[in-house]
Amino acid sequence: MTRGITMHQTGASEVLEYKDLPIADLREGEVRIKQHAVGVNRVDINQRNGMYPLPLPSTLGMEGAGEVIECHSSVTDFKVGDRVAYGMDNLITGGYSSQRTIPAEYLIPLPDYIDYQTAAAITMKGIAAYYMLHRTFMVNRDNKILVHAAAGGCANLIVQWARYGIGATVYGTASTQEKADFATEMGCEKCIIYTEESFAPKIKQLTEEIGVNVVYDGVGKSTILKSMDALMPLGLLVNYGEASGKPDNLDMHRIASKGCLFVTRPTFALYTAIRDELLNGAKRLFKLVKSGHIRPQIAAKFKLEEAGKAHDFMEARKNMGSIILTI
Repeated sequence: MTRGITMHQTGASEVLEYKDLPIADLREGEVRIKQHAVGVNRVDINQRNGMYPLPLPSTLGMEGAGEVIECHSSVTDFKVGDRVAYGMDNLITGGYSSQRTIPAEYLIPLPDYIDYQTAAAITMKGIAAYYMLHRTFMVNRDNKILVHAAAGGCANLIVQWARYGIGATVYGTASTQEKADFATEMGCEKCIIYTEESFAPKIKQLTEEIGVNVVYDGVGKSTILKSMDALMPLGLLVNYGEASGKPDNLDMHRIASKGCLFVTRPTFALYTAIRDELLNGAKRLFKLVKSGHIRPQIAAKFKLEEAGKAHDFMEARKNMGSIILTI
């Protein structure tokens, strides 16, 4: 047995129970890891509240770091004692536990200079930042981008990577002055407090009425239509999250009238389906951390048994950076 978090029904954070959980037998291609830290992500909350349905009972968690303690005989890429991290979007949950089994194909070797807590805070979110900046849209130093909720866990990595890893001009939005100051420290040229002024007209003003090349929108329903007004003609709207709810159906005529815009919804599963891309994203992420171009930000740490409190903290929009569970 191991200790972990499970839920037998969807709902508020109170549905999360800390209890003994069975340890699954290793199947072909799998390893067992002893976890040291687990990342908390918005998708966990959306699975808990039923927006993204899971079979019940379920254990949440798709980002973490630890050490290999057992390997199936078919596994050749890892051995007992290896330091590893993982991020898996919503394909395979089970991270909110002290031990877990996981297909080796999802594991990433963890360099010595990245500690377990940092890895749990940035691996999935950082690889997502990689593919959004280098594959979904190939950002270059001449581009201007807008990142919503720029103080958030994934968003602040997009900001840092775009500004210091690429050299692009980055604008952001935030709900408070404190978050705006944080986002500016992370690399935003200007962070707009959207509770005080409309962000789209401000972006047009900042860009001499041209607009930005791409908007990275992890907020969803409350921002997605306004984001179109901040784009230049033929610009790209990247919706990668739904913190404010699922966006309404988009009007194709509106997309055309706003400048023949492009809209996409990238997913971690598809962009990392080829293992070399998963490893390449992680390698580039860790390299930027080592060089200091990305400074991982852990907003709060909770014990594994306090997963409900971690969810409440995120839902209260208190975090500036990532939230992790320690084990």
